[in-house]
Amino acid sequence: MIDILNLTKWEFYKILKNRISLIMLAILTIVMCILTFNEFNDYKRYKNLEATDSSLLNIDTNWQEREELLINSIDDYMNDPYYSDIEKDAIYKRYEIAKYKLETNTQRQLYKNKWYFFSDNTFKWVSMLVVLFVSIIGAFNLSTEYTNKTINPLLLLPYKRYKILIAKYLSTLLYGLISFGLVLILGILLGIIVYGFGASGGVVILYGNSGPYTLPMFTYSMIVVALQLINIVFYTILSFLIAVVLKSVAVATIATVLSLTIISPLNAFCADYYDIFKFLPFVNIDFRKFLEFGSTLPAIEFNFESTIYSGITPTIASLILAAYCLIFIFITYYIFCKKDIK
Repeated sequence: MIDILNLTKWEFYKILKNRISLIMLAILTIVMCILTFNEFNDYKRYKNLEATDSSLLNIDTNWQEREELLINSIDDYMNDPYYSDIEKDAIYKRYEIAKYKLETNTQRQLYKNKWYFFSDNTFKWVSMLVVLFVSIIGAFNLSTEYTNKTINPLLLLPYKRYKILIAKYLSTLLYGLISFGLVLILGILLGIIVYGFGASGGVVILYGNSGPYTLPMFTYSMIVVALQLINIVFYTILSFLIAVVLKSVAVATIATVLSLTIISPLNAFCADYYDIFKFLPFVNIDFRKFLEFGSTLPAIEFNFESTIYSGITPTIASLILAAYCLIFIFITYYIFCKKDIK
């Protein structure tokens, strides 16, 4: 264990010595500052309109009528051949939420406050930027040893190969946690700067296994934050597999970026037509869809990444991800630790 910790510190120091890792942290900081500036201006305009003429604001005062319209139109949706079975299932769950909202007189309220950034889709995209940067660092961390011909001196160190590999995993994950922590801190500061220390932010109406339910906005936001860590772990493991197979910094980096930007949506597209694709990891990594399913009308605002496929529960999705992670780790371990390095 001491050997692994010492190696991890050494590997982490190597990551920080790399100018790319510092540039990525700077980019995240700049992005968050831009988001804060834009959100501050938007909120300022909102307050000015509220002070002059609140009727100009797009306030959802007729939400009951909208929910009643959905309830009255459910048969039309269910009988419309335009919608797939997956979309019809999404619409029906949204229909049950509409009934719940009317029965409990609860509107989906997401007041803008210090936690709003984490419940907004902006956080999802910033998180994916973190995942992209961490994946690139992971691929670079391992593949550069082959490209720079430093792999042989590295393996001559008085440490077993698996300890070196574990240290590289841990150092990359540590960099990912620091990057993610930076976004969290700046996200909280964004909320405080723009909205102050106001109320916790109302409730979010969601759909679970037993039907519709509500969560406080703070609780919902923290769960969303925790779920994003799954992406960091999975893509770190995948980036190491790509790096150890391709053994080229440039090719491994490109392949890692493609896995995030091309392969994932392509997997989701194919899963809509062929069931076998729904058992691949890329369509099962976003656990947020299990949490918030039904908070929007997916058949209208349809995003294939948020699709819950038939027979795929959170437990099954977890098992699929765990299985692929173990397979990726085993292949990486075999190539790095068992095969002769030329």
